[in-house]
Amino acid sequence: MLRSEVVWFPYFLRLCKQSRSYLNAQCMDHEDMTRIVEECPSYREVQTILNQSRETAFKDEIYQQRAKKCIKMMKRAQRKLEQSRRLQERIYQWLESS
Repeated sequence: MLRSEVVWFPYFLRLCKQSRSYLNAQCMDHEDMTRIVEECPSYREVQTILNQSRETAFKDEIYQQRAKKCIKMMKRAQRKLEQSRRLQERIYQWLESS
């Protein structure tokens, strides 16, 4: 797994497990989604499965709904963490100046 994937890829897999494609065995993308969840150690492997898939709706679901959502949420969490760190630094500076 790439370093950039370490934070968001496990969350990505959790979202995939909640999808209709994974939960509904009658869905035509069920086999591909199951392979993604159970066999893929990185997003590169997911890409391989998506490249083999003929179904464009399935590709769109993965690209747009899953991966982008994960990355967006992780970036938001990183921004909030950075804001907290800055606030903590200001509090320490204030305490030291008092």
